[in-house]
Amino acid sequence: DTNLWTFVNADTVTANPDGSTVMNVYLDRKTFTLTFKANNKTVKTLTKKWGSNISSHWPVVSDDGKTTYDDGQRWKPSGSSTYTQVLVYIETMPAESFTLTVDSK
Repeated sequence: DTNLWTFVNADTVTANPDGSTVMNVYLDRKTFTLTFKANNKTVKTLTKKWGSNISSHWPVVSDDGKTTYDDGQRWKPSGSSTYTQVLVYIETMPAESFTLTVDSK
């Protein structure tokens, strides 16, 4: 899936006498960004390769380090095809970029 992988390189291939070949293809996982907002302002951006463990980024600490959202805040996703309900935690970096806004409810 080209939405998830970036081509890095491939080995040169030589055909074996029996007609078989083996080619190693090297790919990198693509990176995606979660943008966290509170009071209509971006408080944190998190950019990681999809599938990375992001559990250490919870509770959310603002990029300036001044605010920690550790009082049970719920984050409402927008622009996500994966998440539609409010979240309090994501363990694994999703394979899409989207915004999470502090939910006031």
